[in-house]
Amino acid sequence: MLEIAERDVAVAVSDATPANAVAINALVADGRAGYHSYVEGLDGEWAEQIRCHINSREQVEACEHRICETQSEPERLLYLVAKIGEVVVGTLHAEKRPAEHPDEQELIRMFVDPSWQRRGVASSLMLGYMGWAMRDPNLPMMLYMTQGNVAGKKFYDRWGYELRKGSERTFDDGIPTIILDRTKDVRPLQET
Repeated sequence: MLEIAERDVAVAVSDATPANAVAINALVADGRAGYHSYVEGLDGEWAEQIRCHINSREQVEACEHRICETQSEPERLLYLVAKIGEVVVGTLHAEKRPAEHPDEQELIRMFVDPSWQRRGVASSLMLGYMGWAMRDPNLPMMLYMTQGNVAGKKFYDRWGYELRKGSERTFDDGIPTIILDRTKDVRPLQET
């Protein structure tokens, strides 16, 4: 477990367990619903439908399965949670050599509870991720990011990520994305 005290908040980062699945899905649901409402101008009713779907028993069980899979393949898969006390306030999921990018490692997703953003939670998760990812220093790091996520782009810029030229695309769900590649070995001390 990695513990970091940043901005007077002690953030503990550890491997996710199946018991964390409900809290993880709640973070993902709020993050996705908030994105769709903010960027796409969708109403609160539609955002609530997103939350209900992601928080469904079926989706929680899928999260539990991904966590168990991660526990059985820790060199290839990573699933972290960040906690303040006993409360899960952030999560990060990564994979080395995913099918779509077999010569890279992908930071699949990271979500932080909005009430804990800009307080060191994302940086704590990134430090945990970097420790795992750097076990294979010659395997390039990449991530997909939603276009228009200015705060996210600024955060990843500080961690050495840059836009992959020509990577703009829209997935089947209509979300426009870009790919960022980690091109510089930098590790900021804190979020700004």
